[in-house]
Amino acid sequence: DALLTLNDALSQTWILDSGASFHVTLVNECFTTFHASNHGYVYHVNNHACSIEGIGTMHLTVGCNNELGLHDVRYVPRIK
Repeated sequence: DALLTLNDALSQTWILDSGASFHVTLVNECFTTFHASNHGYVYHVNNHACSIEGIGTMHLTVGCNNELGLHDVRYVPRIK
């Protein structure tokens, strides 16, 4: 497993964990492809459910013009 922290052009901090079941974001401006629909829920430790409102692909800039593609990223606007 690898853990990577980076800042992208939108001044957002991203934490990428290669051991995660899937990637989640609350930022919808970064999607290069996006399919909006109900895709279930993400549950917090306290069992609070947050709706997955779409799935898509994101390309993040890493370092000097290197791009990282993430596929099947879940859009969960209420995740904290």
